[in-house]
Amino acid sequence: MPNTIGVIDCTHVHIQAPRQREWEYVNRKGRHSINVQLVGDADLAITNCVVRWPGSVHDARIFRESRLFTEFQTNRPDGVILADSAYPLLPWVMTPFPTANTPSQKRYNNAHGRTSPGTVDTSAGALFHTFEKITEDEEDAGVS
Repeated sequence: MPNTIGVIDCTHVHIQAPRQREWEYVNRKGRHSINVQLVGDADLAITNCVVRWPGSVHDARIFRESRLFTEFQTNRPDGVILADSAYPLLPWVMTPFPTANTPSQKRYNNAHGRTSPGTVDTSAGALFHTFEKITEDEEDAGVS
């Protein structure tokens, strides 16, 4: 997609149930997690990360409360961020049409879908795989 500076999405990092306010960490799938917001670019680099919200918090709220949102509302970026339908449509955030009624809307949704899915998931997967590998290496070395 032309003029795209990033793709935004949230991903759930599973955790053990916390002792305090446990219910806040239960996500829509019934598992305890932290909902992590990531912005990734075309090179799969993570350019923005928010790690502070319990799993029950919706992606749109995390976004609205983020510094990225505040900054870009004040100082519009030179480009757009692609997002799924959980996010608001803004001059600098492009979401798919909920219902593509025209050929041009269908073409847009197809282009959006080819560009955005997987970018954040691939970046997050690579990041989590790296940490899993580090943890495994530390366990093998007797470090904990």
